Amino acid sequence: MSKDGMRLAHFAKTQPDVLAVQSMWGDRTFFELNANSNRLARALRRRGLTAGDGVAIVCSNKPEFAEAVHACLRTGLRYTPVNWHLTPDEVAYIVRDSQAKAVLGDARFATMLGMAAELAPDATVRLAIGGNIEGFEPYDDAIAEEDGADIGDPVPGFRMLYTSGTTGEPKGVV
Repeated sequence: MSKDGMRLAHFAKTQPDVLAVQSMWGDRTFFELNANSNRLARALRRRGLTAGDGVAIVCSNKPEFAEAVHACLRTGLRYTPVNWHLTPDEVAYIVRDSQAKAVLGDARFATMLGMAAELAPDATVRLAIGGNIEGFEPYDDAIAEEDGADIGDPVPGFRMLYTSGTTGEPKGVV
């Protein structure tokens, strides 16, 4: 990973038409992945997130997961991938404990995410990926009007993972 979180931008320039993500939910070239990552970075900033803030990502293997990771890596955000096999209470615990200000959630898990969101009220930015979730803004709408060009002021972001919690509650590890 580059120091400023913009390594993906290099591949978008040097091999823009090469497939970066392939899934049953859609594909992205390096150019498309980079552009959507920039759009999401701008959308998150517009909604008040700043470097150091947390973002919880509850998503299956969709292109938007990669977009979210790269948006965080270039805006100084701390992203936490959350296992979608967890219960709503477990998801809510991780969202709260990680101090996430945003939740990006796969609509496939709408019921679980809706319940978890009620238990984690501080995560006020909520984006629904691939469909509707009550109380969430559609991801595609959030990024639609944003500029896909590389952001001019990248800040390196980082990842926070959670342990299995075998001695109690899961623990966040940066």
